[in-house]
Amino acid sequence: MTTRARGFYLSVVILLCISTCLAKSTVVAGEALLSGAGQKEEGQEAYWRSLENLDFGLMQNTALPPDFRKFAEALAAVTRGDMDVAENGFRDLLASSQDARLRDQARDILQSLWFFQAQWKDILEAGADKTEDKGNGNRNLVIAFNRSGQETYRFPAASCVLPCQWSSTGSPIVEVMVNGRKKKFWIDTGAGLSVIASDVAEECRVIPVGNGQGEAGTATSKRISVKPAVIQELKIGGIVIANHPVIIIDKKDLELKVLGIFQIMKIEGLIGWNAIQHLDLDIDYKKNTTTIRKPQKADNSERNLFWLGYPVVSLTDQSGVKLHFGLDTGARRTSISENFLAKVKVDNVQMKKKTIGSAGGFERVVSAVIPGLTLKIGKSAVKLQEVGTAPQKGAVFIKLDGTLGCDAWRRGRIRIDWTNGLFDLGYPSQ
Repeated sequence: MTTRARGFYLSVVILLCISTCLAKSTVVAGEALLSGAGQKEEGQEAYWRSLENLDFGLMQNTALPPDFRKFAEALAAVTRGDMDVAENGFRDLLASSQDARLRDQARDILQSLWFFQAQWKDILEAGADKTEDKGNGNRNLVIAFNRSGQETYRFPAASCVLPCQWSSTGSPIVEVMVNGRKKKFWIDTGAGLSVIASDVAEECRVIPVGNGQGEAGTATSKRISVKPAVIQELKIGGIVIANHPVIIIDKKDLELKVLGIFQIMKIEGLIGWNAIQHLDLDIDYKKNTTTIRKPQKADNSERNLFWLGYPVVSLTDQSGVKLHFGLDTGARRTSISENFLAKVKVDNVQMKKKTIGSAGGFERVVSAVIPGLTLKIGKSAVKLQEVGTAPQKGAVFIKLDGTLGCDAWRRGRIRIDWTNGLFDLGYPSQ
């Protein structure tokens, strides 16, 4: 939620080691998995490194053991948006694989997919709710949402065009109706669940479900307490969402203040990914509008958006290196990760201190900053200045190369259509 910038401490030696490891051939991994103990261990590490970076070249190796091939195929299905194939593959591995690490990774990803699809009963039956906080899972949240009514979406016949304001971070803000009361919510793809401030929840009669509490991470190192709740009716333009799961966050944690005194930002609520995934959004920064449509399934051979604990965009750098960035409309600036620096050759890296704000307050961090970065997203090229490193939180299993923030599109428009795996970015001249 809000700016995704964090501290970064990494030596050149470590970066060189990571870079060397990533450069190893993924084809060797399959053969080494069937070899002696030493080679097998090395092959497994190469296998996991490849898949954490969504490199599926190893699947072409006929020597890859069946269970390891099945895991790779299930992971590839996630990137295609084929959740049924992915779920079935990971279920089979969890039930029958003799490899403990395969089972553990399959369990973590399954839990994330179930949370994403609001399959609360599956999480409880599998006992995954007993984990601390993996894949956005949280026992109290899962139990509470499982007791709630079925969530439904009702769309008007035509698209809804809403006037849009912008937060100081560049996040779109639209008017919504919460149980009949007007409020202004941010559209925040970086929030896994929709959020409502405690004072707004009280005013709009959004009551916590049960007596349990959960805990949520923020863009900083801080963690905050949350309470599960359900909005009986959330209207966004002409779209009506019934029984929408949300988390209530104390109003103090959604206020950013200078010197702890002067309020500079107050968030009433966030439309999170659990709602955004059901919408076809077109956010236009020049026209100051957000257009919402009912998603229509279509053939899309150029999918570049998927979800695995976090919305992820597949893109490249200027030289064609394949990268995977998180998508966060709540972040002021785009950030990169240590994984990015292991893949892409960069010059003139400088260490800088910066202050970042998020739910829970401000934090002073150190970041490695590169002077410029060009990213290719579909047919568009995005040129960014002063891009800093930050640990990437949220994604499950995979290693993100960075997170796209509002500085990547503030001069144009974006379209987010998870149903068809589409993230499109355009500028006035395009």
